Amino acid sequence: MDLGLEGKIVVVTGAASGIGAAIAGAFYDEGAITILTDINSAMLKEVTKNFEKRAIGKVCDISNKECVNKLFNEIKEDFGTIHVLVNNA
Repeated sequence: MDLGLEGKIVVVTGAASGIGAAIAGAFYDEGAITILTDINSAMLKEVTKNFEKRAIGKVCDISNKECVNKLFNEIKEDFGTIHVLVNNA
């Protein structure tokens, strides 16, 4: 099924394991540029290895406003926009 996500920017929080990792994988499989975020850097690095060039892991504690602002400023600078945000954390 083509969901029209090819090249779209998708951010998934809590993406280092479980449902978050599965959601990130589903968007990745649809062709999205997938940004996985999580507080656990080791698990995030491990799960991001399962993807190729269109997936990026970013460590972020979403309970920390400064961390979230930094994350979204980096995404805006690198990609210009976010098309989909999944707040799983």
